[in-house]
Amino acid sequence: PISALVGRAALMQHLTLDKAFWSTTYGNESLSMAVALETIQFIKDESVIPFIWQQGEKLLNGFNQLVEKHSASDFFSTAGAFPRHIQLFKNHQGEMDLSVKTLFQQECVERGLITLGCHNVSFSHSDHYVEKILAIYDETISVITDILKKGDDISNYLKGPSIEAVFK
Repeated sequence: PISALVGRAALMQHLTLDKAFWSTTYGNESLSMAVALETIQFIKDESVIPFIWQQGEKLLNGFNQLVEKHSASDFFSTAGAFPRHIQLFKNHQGEMDLSVKTLFQQECVERGLITLGCHNVSFSHSDHYVEKILAIYDETISVITDILKKGDDISNYLKGPSIEAVFK
């Protein structure tokens, strides 16, 4: 746990112990500061931020290439930056459709990938995992594109209820 109580000097003058009471649970705890400093040093030494952007670029571009490979741009697209991007799902009328997203998630899970239809890339996303994810996407995009191009009702392929919007 790390926090800081900061502000303009005029405001901070009111927080002296003789003028105001304040307390902290971990006020004398220094382990968190040491861990934070080591973490920051690790991020610098291992070039974590550039790596996350690089792996995110591979995922985003790889997904888009698979969409193109399957001629599925009517149904799939992406938005966002490399380290944090989302996939967008449309039905055969070109409308955003959560049942298509549900089928995408279902097909990914059946192949060993739990996804929300987005990527939050981390340092653990090695090339091995990026390749594995893209292989699953390749199969999943193929299955869904075939269904949508036939004009079939997506709900016939769902093994449970479609996801719903959280915010309406």
